[in-house]
Amino acid sequence: MTVGDDDICGLVRAHVTNAGILDGESEIQHATKFSLKSGANRAGLLVYNSGKVVVEGADSELKQWCQELKTSIQTRASAH
Repeated sequence: MTVGDDDICGLVRAHVTNAGILDGESEIQHATKFSLKSGANRAGLLVYNSGKVVVEGADSELKQWCQELKTSIQTRASAH
């Protein structure tokens, strides 16, 4: 069981696994944190139980990719 929203966690997990950048997944208070790594770049995606998605990390191509994924997920969620 994930702490974050199950549907969104599933989408994030699928995308980051397919991209080969998943470095770890952990449960934090009210959220599931996906730790991501691409080369020397690191970023984090936090999926809260409310459905909110937060991107962490220094500016990089990886963080930009995460922002685009977040926008895509939020657009998909608002369409339902």
